[in-house]
Amino acid sequence: MWVHPHHRGKGVGHELVMRGVEWVREHKDSKWTDEKEKVVILLVHDDNARGRALYAKAGFEDIVQMPMDNGERWMFLRLADRRRVH
Repeated sequence: MWVHPHHRGKGVGHELVMRGVEWVREHKDSKWTDEKEKVVILLVHDDNARGRALYAKAGFEDIVQMPMDNGERWMFLRLADRRRVH
């Protein structure tokens, strides 16, 4: 995801993340019976501090089991965790 510099700091990125996660929740496979085990995974560059902060604020966490040596990090959000995505 990328937000034009003119629109940064205005909540656009957070709104896009929030709506994306809600879209996943609304369009999930009907075979899902246990939402607590379902996650959304994303990849963000280590040098993208604003992006990492945005995703962390939305509830995404680093996947520590997958260290990356190429300047990228994987982050995940449990779909059952609605506390921070609002």
